[in-house]
Amino acid sequence: MQNTGHPIPTTQGLVTTASGNVPVEYVNLQVSVIAQTGDPRQPWKILMDWQLQNCVIMSGHVPCLSGDKMRDHLWFCTPRGNQTLYVAENKSTLLKNMPATG
Repeated sequence: MQNTGHPIPTTQGLVTTASGNVPVEYVNLQVSVIAQTGDPRQPWKILMDWQLQNCVIMSGHVPCLSGDKMRDHLWFCTPRGNQTLYVAENKSTLLKNMPATG
């Protein structure tokens, strides 16, 4: 998120995560997820159209994707022993692009 010099209003409350409701500080943002296609004629592909999301503020942590709307539209995976988050539109694309793990 780019800092414009204006304070961003935050909210204290519960956010639904994969683990259940968690008390957090968050901001409401409209987000869209896009991916590069490698095609110069159409370089971007929309994976998830614009959705209102509660974006949790976590100082000192690695950025991550979360939210029930994201889980409703995309497939996520982090292979065992790998710190990379893989995101895809469907399960077959996700599995095809993940590295082999032993």
